[in-house]
Amino acid sequence: MTDFPGDPFAAPAQPKPELIRNGRYYLPPVDDPTAKPTAHTRVTTFVKTVSDMYTLSRWHQREVVIGLACREDLYDLSRTVDVNDRDAVQEIGDRAMEAAKSGRVGMTFGKGGNETGTALHAHTDQLDRGMPVTARQCWAPKLANYERAMKDNCLHVVPGMIELRVVIERFNLAGTFDRVLGTHVWTGDDHPEQTGDLFIGDLKTQRVFYTWWEIAMQLALYANADAVWDPEQCRYVDMPPVSRDLAIVAHMPMVHDGDDPNRVQLYEVDIAQGWEACQLVENVRQKRKAGKEWGRPLQSLTRPLSDTERYAERLNSAESRADLTTVMQAMVKHFGMGTIPLELTVLGSKRWTEVETS
Repeated sequence: MTDFPGDPFAAPAQPKPELIRNGRYYLPPVDDPTAKPTAHTRVTTFVKTVSDMYTLSRWHQREVVIGLACREDLYDLSRTVDVNDRDAVQEIGDRAMEAAKSGRVGMTFGKGGNETGTALHAHTDQLDRGMPVTARQCWAPKLANYERAMKDNCLHVVPGMIELRVVIERFNLAGTFDRVLGTHVWTGDDHPEQTGDLFIGDLKTQRVFYTWWEIAMQLALYANADAVWDPEQCRYVDMPPVSRDLAIVAHMPMVHDGDDPNRVQLYEVDIAQGWEACQLVENVRQKRKAGKEWGRPLQSLTRPLSDTERYAERLNSAESRADLTTVMQAMVKHFGMGTIPLELTVLGSKRWTEVETS
């Protein structure tokens, strides 16, 4: 049997814009979805503007050292490259980072840590969408704890509200939030009944939180988004009425520091404070942009000449008695008769004699 294409009389769909290019989202303005898409900075890039990079940079240094220790071939390779070849050196550094992450999770290749976290994220999506879960059995206890934590806190994922792309026009940003969570009460027949409260929900798989600064800003931006982009219809739809005060994070690390390696902890995040921090970050970004003009070639800092010094220069540069007469007339006009500084009178008399002699 031949499968026919769609309705041949249907109007052709609008071409879908290329959403991500050069690390940015390309989307049209909310008030004119048919306009040419423009670049939007990623939400995650925005929130890192004023991050404390000291701890992170030291961690990166340690990871590169560990990676080179795990991969002697990379160390040997590093001894062959030109140290001024930034691309070659960077590639070895990236591969050393991958080797360090892979070694920590007992793997021999690939970005072990990153990819495992991404996989756990995807498995929770399968759960929340009601799809078959394809996780290995070793992750089953962690996923079960995730489900239990959500149910115990009367939370559920709102259908159709997973991995949605939003724009925040105030800051020219775009990003993709994990999901929208709804609260409910359980009825007698064990079915949830929506209570009306909606929250931005997020899943985090990193081992530990050093600060909630970036997370609170990230979730605040999602909660204050102007609209949701529908990629299938190439148009914007309304942002769901989520709380702008609180968001919810499910912490499900791959390796847990506590006694229960499969523990899943829910946190409430103060995104009202996060939104205030976003205003600060935007100020920093604008000042950073303006700061490009804060340096310029140095202008002469020489002290300006006094009136006496200026007329002394004119007297010294005079080449004739006619020139000296002109300067004297200018001094009388400027200082007044009888009030010309004595040093100028003495210099003028001296120059008169010198000019006559020459």
